[in-house]
Amino acid sequence: MKNIITIVTVLFSLSLAAQSKKDVYQRTEATEYHSKARMKDNGLTDPAEGYAIFKMSGVTESGMTVSEADKIKFTEMFKKQYPVLMAASEKYKENKSAQAKVELFTVLVNNEEEFRNSLTRDQLAEYIAFAENHSKSQNWQFFHNFMSAKDLAKYKEEIQ
Repeated sequence: MKNIITIVTVLFSLSLAAQSKKDVYQRTEATEYHSKARMKDNGLTDPAEGYAIFKMSGVTESGMTVSEADKIKFTEMFKKQYPVLMAASEKYKENKSAQAKVELFTVLVNNEEEFRNSLTRDQLAEYIAFAENHSKSQNWQFFHNFMSAKDLAKYKEEIQ
């Protein structure tokens, strides 16, 4: 029985590590790829603009109610977040150190919290409901760019 518990514990730990690695990839390299694709598709020269378009596709996918003023505000926020995210991502890709991972996760948490803090109470409720009630596989644009409460808590725990 003790061996079975040990095996289950090891397999569970490995699955968490694999999920974490996949999640980090999606939030860094895949995001960079999709941002550059959006930039190219829209005839832009600034990858930060492509990133903003990609992030806004996640907002749109959520069905959250946003005004034109919100779209402008979010787009500007996302464009400012891009260079910081890419710098942390590059540092992590270069050395995969624990410190670089903490710095990357700190940026991801800060970006998520900045976005959540910019939402109205109603928008935040819509956002949280969508994140909690939809799957990552069917709503990939949203989940590449934003986090459920569970994911946010997981990232915060990693940087403690």
